[in-house]
Amino acid sequence: MPAPLQVLIADSHVKSADALAEAALRLGHTIQVAYDGDTAISLLRSIHFDVAFIDVASLGATGEVFCRRPVTDAAFEYTCMIAMTTDAAPLRGADVNWCDALLTKPVSMQALRQVLGTGEDCP
Repeated sequence: MPAPLQVLIADSHVKSADALAEAALRLGHTIQVAYDGDTAISLLRSIHFDVAFIDVASLGATGEVFCRRPVTDAAFEYTCMIAMTTDAAPLRGADVNWCDALLTKPVSMQALRQVLGTGEDCP
């Protein structure tokens, strides 16, 4: 089993955020949840997260803007930013280099294990 990761779940949909957090917790990781963008940014600045799952549609900013903000802060430049959306169709074929991976919600256990277990989608 891989070492536990520090994981941030940022999603304004409480049930969705809590379900993903519970699944990641069952995999043995340390979890923090933010239900709004300001809290997510505050947490990213105060705690080193290995991975941050960011719902790009629900946090009051576009996914690109939100996911790029942490990159400008050296305190969390190594956080793997995973964008989540319920509808990835508009992003298919688009340049999404502003995040490390894009997942469709609800995030499957297979996708969660891939990101948290192997780090395949993270730099």
